[in-house]
Amino acid sequence: MGSSSIDKKEKVKRRISLRIKWLLFICTSIFLAIVVSVSIMGVKVTSIFKEDSTSINKSSAQNAAAQINLSMATYENSLEQLSQLVSNQIKKGDSIKDIQKTLEAFQKNNEDLISVYYMDGSDGSLYASPQMDFNQDARETKTYTQLTERPETKWMDVYKDGVSGMIMTSVVTPVLSDGKMAGALGYDIDLATIGKMRSTIEKGSTSNLVILDSQGFIVSSFMKDMDGKNMNPDKSGLEEGVEDFITDTDRFNSEFKWVTDMYNGGDKANQSLTLDGEDYTGELSTVPEVNWKVLALTPDKILQSKLDGINRIVVISGILGLLLGMVCALYLAGKLTKIMADFKKS
Repeated sequence: MGSSSIDKKEKVKRRISLRIKWLLFICTSIFLAIVVSVSIMGVKVTSIFKEDSTSINKSSAQNAAAQINLSMATYENSLEQLSQLVSNQIKKGDSIKDIQKTLEAFQKNNEDLISVYYMDGSDGSLYASPQMDFNQDARETKTYTQLTERPETKWMDVYKDGVSGMIMTSVVTPVLSDGKMAGALGYDIDLATIGKMRSTIEKGSTSNLVILDSQGFIVSSFMKDMDGKNMNPDKSGLEEGVEDFITDTDRFNSEFKWVTDMYNGGDKANQSLTLDGEDYTGELSTVPEVNWKVLALTPDKILQSKLDGINRIVVISGILGLLLGMVCALYLAGKLTKIMADFKKS
């Protein structure tokens, strides 16, 4: 009687031991399968999100460059129409007062313009709307000199105006009479005007925009109080009134060398940088003809937020999968144990 009871207990122990072994084996297999699947999925999803972020930045940069180019062309066409009117007035022998009235009419119809001005090539006088004090020969200015060398419509880089003290940009064009340059016309444009255009482009996009002129000076930026700053270490101190983006020279040269490389032909895609303590990754596009650059930047925290959300889903899915696997493992372990017992009896 006692011997029979001991045998039954040993059989129960062996059966329980076998069931546990099967359970552990199946659970371990399921766990490893889940870990491998989740890891592969995590790597793949991360890659997809990064590619998606790059694609969005690239599209935003190209779209912004195209819209900026279109807006610049609008200013150019308007100025060239004004140039034709003034040229006709000169040919007809109209007085400078008549030309002044034409300037005033154009400035009144374009409230975004700081001023509309005419540089007289005959005596170097400058006439503007609104009127301004200008006590030098306009023919000696950098604007007039550049137009004399190459008489065509062009955009000036960011500069500090000597009369108003404002940081601005301008578009200028020659006034021709009988095929010769009789003077020059220009629009002074506030950087805030371009900022409004940039803000409009940014709406509905996760990208933040930085617009640079042909030297690397900021025409407009999503960063507060950074319009008119210089981001190109190679141009540091070359333009009076234009301050560097970072006052620490060594840090500026180190962190923004890529801007210098960009203007030297080494356009670098998927650029990573830190602005105001926040990390960004961006793409670059160029505004045709004027060589202005558009940087579309996305904060890394947006991508990280997406990845954190995916990681939470992955962890929850893994836990649920493991629990379901354990239930299946218990069932399978019981079935396998029974099969083995029946086989042993046979």
